[in-house]
Amino acid sequence: MRFTFLIFLMLCWKYIKCDQNGPDPWDYKITETAVDKNIDHVPPDLRIPSKRKELRVASTVNNSDWFYKRLLAILLKGGKFKKNDGGYVDVIIQMQFPEAHWSILNEYLTNNNAFSEDMFRKSIGYVQEAIIKPSVTETLVQAWTDYVHFYLVEYKMHITLFFGALGILWMSCIVWTRISHKHIFILIMVGLYLYEVFVSYKEAEQQEYDRFLSSVNTCKWYFWSSSCHVPAPDPLVFIKHMHPLKIAMRIFTLFVSEPMLAISATITTMLHGITDGLWFPLDKIVYGLLVVIMNGLLVIFLLLVLFNFILNIPFNLSFAGLLNIGFPQRWQWAGHICRRTDDRWGKRVLEWRPRLGKGSVGRPPARWGDDLRKVAGYDWMRRAKDRIQWRALGEAYVQQWTAIG
Repeated sequence: MRFTFLIFLMLCWKYIKCDQNGPDPWDYKITETAVDKNIDHVPPDLRIPSKRKELRVASTVNNSDWFYKRLLAILLKGGKFKKNDGGYVDVIIQMQFPEAHWSILNEYLTNNNAFSEDMFRKSIGYVQEAIIKPSVTETLVQAWTDYVHFYLVEYKMHITLFFGALGILWMSCIVWTRISHKHIFILIMVGLYLYEVFVSYKEAEQQEYDRFLSSVNTCKWYFWSSSCHVPAPDPLVFIKHMHPLKIAMRIFTLFVSEPMLAISATITTMLHGITDGLWFPLDKIVYGLLVVIMNGLLVIFLLLVLFNFILNIPFNLSFAGLLNIGFPQRWQWAGHICRRTDDRWGKRVLEWRPRLGKGSVGRPPARWGDDLRKVAGYDWMRRAKDRIQWRALGEAYVQQWTAIG
């Protein structure tokens, strides 16, 4: 009984055996069976037509259409697609090939032989099997990567400017706490000077380049002769553009003239709008007065910045503070006149005394030297000959006017 069952299993294995070679599901190579070898002995009406042979002898055009549609279906439906706002469709396909399949496809690519139907089927089958669907974790990681990459590319310039400004601010804070204001001003001026030197050099270079092009355009080229004269670079042009005085004037214009001109033009436009509705004589008068007042305020503001922040000299905005600018020079000039030994008009004018009583119209009631007498006493001319004592009295003289202002 057991022997009979074993024979039955062997017969089943013989007749139910698959006709494909190997475990590759995309290998459609047809093997010759015993029936195929003895097919000539089978009557024509009992022969079973082979579908694979019919497919092989079918039209090449139909096979090409099938392979093309299959390839399009793999590319369009096998990956992950998304419609964006620009009217485009983004398709993302992730593929993972086994090493054996990759070697076979690489061999098909580098081989110069004609492609068979079996090679086409294997290629498409390998490509379809290589498409993988990412997991939820991989999808989240890829989405965050695309999100971060998009914003890094979109705001690249803004991020660069932000971190650049942050670095400049950090360096400025360190410099501000480590060095004095005078050194900061010196560093700023040196940086501006180097910048203006670079700009002046580029201007000189552009001028030389234009001169070179104009010389080349005047050249005459013929096949029998040619005449062309190109002058050498002129170093005087570079020296002229990079002159220190010219660079200093450009820095002064950058800091003072251009802002003042812009502010003055803005104020002039505003004053035109204010006085536009007045009658003819009155609008011109009011406009002139307002222009004088506003320009005077601009000059005072310029003097305030110049003395307090650049020259580091205290400057008072009151009327007496404006007069204090010339008081030290007046004190020094009075001491210089008193120490002179020659008989010039300067000392005689300084020693002049007004007449007592009521004077005539136009004559000053007192001299400006009376202010010196209030500080140094009636013998101030004798004290002026001592330079050290006169300098000490001069500080008290200036402080007196500062306190008044």
